[in-house]
Amino acid sequence: MRRHYRLALALALLVPPGARAAEDVPPPPPPPAQERPAAPAPPAESFEPEITITTREGAIYEEYRYNGRLYRIKVTPRFGPPYYLIYDEHGNFHRSDAEPEVLVPQWVIRRF
Repeated sequence: MRRHYRLALALALLVPPGARAAEDVPPPPPPPAQERPAAPAPPAESFEPEITITTREGAIYEEYRYNGRLYRIKVTPRFGPPYYLIYDEHGNFHRSDAEPEVLVPQWVIRRF
């Protein structure tokens, strides 16, 4: 078996490098296109609220949004304690002077 390897090596060394036909060698493949990686898609629903803070007439307003929908506003006036405006199912905001520790789920089952 070693004899076959030696014979193949000797024959390969005897053939000059320019003697091979150019047609036998396929052209190199084109280089891969440099693609910019796509930005990750934002999650369909985020579990963290979006908070926007604005200041008007000395009061600080913190708007809490969940999936783009405003559900609570914290108002910190220049003088006095802060209070909350909480969105209800009827489309109104009601005032709450205490910080809501637990918001009771108010699911809409059916709208008429």
